[in-house]
Amino acid sequence: MNYRHHYHAGNHADVLKHLVHLAILRALAKKEGGVCVLDTHAGAGVYDLLAPAARKTAEADAGIQRLLLNAEDAPPLVQDYLAQIATLNTRLGVPRTVTYYPGSPVITAQALRPQDQLIACEKHPQEADFLRTHFADFTGDAPCATHHTDGYHAVKAFVPPPKLAGGAGLKRLLVLIDPPFESDADYDAALKAVKTIHSRMAQAVVAVWYPIKLRNEADAWLRRIENSGLRKVLNIELIVNDPTRVGGFNGGGLVILNPPFGLVEALYEPLQWAGKQLSPMQDAVRCEWVVEE
Repeated sequence: MNYRHHYHAGNHADVLKHLVHLAILRALAKKEGGVCVLDTHAGAGVYDLLAPAARKTAEADAGIQRLLLNAEDAPPLVQDYLAQIATLNTRLGVPRTVTYYPGSPVITAQALRPQDQLIACEKHPQEADFLRTHFADFTGDAPCATHHTDGYHAVKAFVPPPKLAGGAGLKRLLVLIDPPFESDADYDAALKAVKTIHSRMAQAVVAVWYPIKLRNEADAWLRRIENSGLRKVLNIELIVNDPTRVGGFNGGGLVILNPPFGLVEALYEPLQWAGKQLSPMQDAVRCEWVVEE
């Protein structure tokens, strides 16, 4: 595994993924019961946008930085997302800047309530070591555990959620599967993981990020989901370039199993606004059911 997210942090795919992830977290928090969040591909947790790797690609310039240009007009969910980034930078001693970008485990940890729990898994040894060593610096005393392990294997170990110190395991679960898609094998592994999670905990919310390089490849993935036997699956996409363009990263999407009630409505305005900041495409945002109930 050679993928390092440092080159891509804060890009358009991160914006989509983390806006949707935060919206799911906020929706789940409307009920009092605790939630376990399992992040299967957690990465390093925090990324320096001024570091050579980030500046080599400058992908954040066409991602998070564009949102900041018009932040005063942003819908509440986008403001919430930007506040999570501001919280991290203040904690790391650089307030009023976006020097550091939070990965999904840090966004999750900052949004956790005392009754919630985060299990963050990362396979890459350097990323996992950095996450384990520094996570408390980024998140304080949030109820989190980090593991150097293959996230696909983790779904068997952590679904249903393990028992807490108080005795019982949490009865609500959100799983974020965010593979690098270095090969087509990730499509197979991701779908297998979703099926495993569903078989062990049918009510779990599962979000899988995927890249859009060519439209026909993305549609083939969605057809696999449609024919998988799973039900209540929502698809959300952000297209930033013509998806028939060969040789580029043209967008990204998330398929969400068991999306929380009201998620589509909660995301409509924020995603339309973000799409206008990030994409020249007229219909940049796509939100539709792959399989209804």
